[in-house]
Amino acid sequence: MDEYWETGLGYKLALGVVAATVLISMLDLLHAPIFMRETASIKAQVLGQDIVNLVLGVPATLYALQLSRKGSLKARTALIGLMAYFAYTFLS
Repeated sequence: MDEYWETGLGYKLALGVVAATVLISMLDLLHAPIFMRETASIKAQVLGQDIVNLVLGVPATLYALQLSRKGSLKARTALIGLMAYFAYTFLS
């Protein structure tokens, strides 16, 4: 498991998820015509999720990345949970 962290692959993948999250969430929040054919309920849910992703998810991921690079096992575990959260968010 340490090879995964030593090669920087986990770090690069997590940074990719952060970049994609920021891009997609900002696009959703700033480009209203994306939701033109959606119901008000769906639009509210997606926009709320985007705000949570930007305000809580991205900073928590960056913080966990910073600590995991220093070797913190707790940060690595938190990072795995955050990646699972983002996978669930984007797949649902």
